[in-house]
Amino acid sequence: MFIIKRIKYYSYLQDILYINNLSNFDTNNVINMSYMFCKCLSLKEINLSSFNTNNVEDMSYMFSECTLLNKLNLSSFNTNNVKDMSCMLHNCKSLKDLDLSSFETNDEQKKYNIFSGCPKKFLNKIENQYGYLFANRKFTRYYC
Repeated sequence: MFIIKRIKYYSYLQDILYINNLSNFDTNNVINMSYMFCKCLSLKEINLSSFNTNNVEDMSYMFSECTLLNKLNLSSFNTNNVKDMSCMLHNCKSLKDLDLSSFETNDEQKKYNIFSGCPKKFLNKIENQYGYLFANRKFTRYYC
């Protein structure tokens, strides 16, 4: 049996617009999802509801440079074991709808620069909606 520990599968797929059905994509044993969708420049929407992130330790740069991504629901993500979320949403300039309701982010270092390069209006919305998660601005606003 082959067990995938690191996924960088969709990274740099610049022409893909939508990713809808990943239900057959087994992520149960994945520990590193860093750069997974990095630079999917045309990606507008993605459904990750079937992802099991219980064992994931690294989500850094996961959606970095997805400049047209406008909707992202991460409510199914378990982030209890994640050690690094740095620059996870770096330069997601079109992001308007984001669900982080399941995120656990007690450790300030693991979320360093998570929203760097995102528009100020969006950052204000996130802070109003999830301020309890991102109380310390220096960990969400600086650049990667």
